[in-house]
Amino acid sequence: MARPPLGLGTSGSVRTYRTPAGWRARTTYRDYDGVTREVQRHGPTKAKAERALAEAIRDRARYDGGAEIKADMRVVTLAEAWFRDVSAGDRSPSTLAQYRYRLDRQIIPALGELRVRELTPGTIDRHLTAVTAKHGAAAARTVRSVLSGHGWPRRSQRRHRPQPGA
Repeated sequence: MARPPLGLGTSGSVRTYRTPAGWRARTTYRDYDGVTREVQRHGPTKAKAERALAEAIRDRARYDGGAEIKADMRVVTLAEAWFRDVSAGDRSPSTLAQYRYRLDRQIIPALGELRVRELTPGTIDRHLTAVTAKHGAAAARTVRSVLSGHGWPRRSQRRHRPQPGA
């Protein structure tokens, strides 16, 4: 059976080796892109090499934690973070107002308390079907645009597909 991968942003056990110049400390580190890489640092003593390696891992782990999407995070938290990012961009005020309206009226009330891991394509499909029935196809298209902007799972494009020229 294969060994399970390291968690994102974690390192394996530290190994130290004596070298002609002093000591070398090595470990593997799984970066936030999912790739496991070897990290090593040198020092005149074993303790200094290990400290240098610990600092390198600490510095490597620095990233924008606000941008990280975790499976346990609630949809409302993800939605608010997404809207802050979109608001800082170059979207027109009317587009931002429409996105905010759809977040506040259709997405957060219906999906906001779900965990991100619970937001499956089937859940999104049922929600879009309900929005279409209650508010119309145009509202469902906007809701779908907002949801796809979050990077959430995409659903089939059978229903709620914008018509040519719409």
